[in-house]
Amino acid sequence: MTTLSIGEIGELATTGIRRLGRTEVRRINDETRAANTSYCAKIRRDALADVRVELATINRIWGSRRREQRAVDLAYRLLCALTRSGHSTPSKRSA
Repeated sequence: MTTLSIGEIGELATTGIRRLGRTEVRRINDETRAANTSYCAKIRRDALADVRVELATINRIWGSRRREQRAVDLAYRLLCALTRSGHSTPSKRSA
């Protein structure tokens, strides 16, 4: 796997947001977050819980759990780099 630079990750994020639009990006985020929250809550209560609906939602949105995790990892790297460099992040702008 090729390691992307922070600049490359930023370009990918910008391209994706432009292509999908902010409303769709927020909808995907909200739906993914809800599926992950439900998945975690079920597993905490019962390690053998049926989480097929949650996994199907993630697969429908991202194509696979692996692709979703890759997106999360890249977003985390970008956010950490922006935070370290003092760039404005969404939470700083809304404060």
